[in-house]
Amino acid sequence: MRRPLVLAATLVAITLTGACSSTDDGGSSASSSTSSSDASASASTAAPDGTGVSDPLGECPHRYPGEILTAEEATVRFSPARICPGYVTVASGTEVTFVNIGAESSTVSLWNGISAPTADPTIATQTIEPGDRWAWTPPGEGVFTYRIDAIPSFSGTIEVPAG
Repeated sequence: MRRPLVLAATLVAITLTGACSSTDDGGSSASSSTSSSDASASASTAAPDGTGVSDPLGECPHRYPGEILTAEEATVRFSPARICPGYVTVASGTEVTFVNIGAESSTVSLWNGISAPTADPTIATQTIEPGDRWAWTPPGEGVFTYRIDAIPSFSGTIEVPAG
């Protein structure tokens, strides 16, 4: 009678472990099995920004609000289909880079505060051509909202904590 329970518990543990695999290289999740067709498809879709990201519209590394990102990690890739990541936390003085992986030019706009009220003017605006990038350094601690006209209903957040 105990054998079926042990077997069931083992199968649940194996299933959960496989579904939650991750790497130690920055927290991106990945399945441990990749077919050769998946690998060749990823290799053929290299990012135009030179970051080495094999599928810029594919997996987006999960970042938690408050998780301090390095300048290399604080890269927001966007197209009309996707913005990744939507929440960026950086230390004071760290650049946040916006990379247009779409096929058309797009404008990034930034505001002070958690939302972009119409009375609050933008603190920075930049049009980015396909394959180009733009680096912006927050002026100090605080919370900043960014919008990218490729996805007008989306608002992203850049957080610069005190200290």
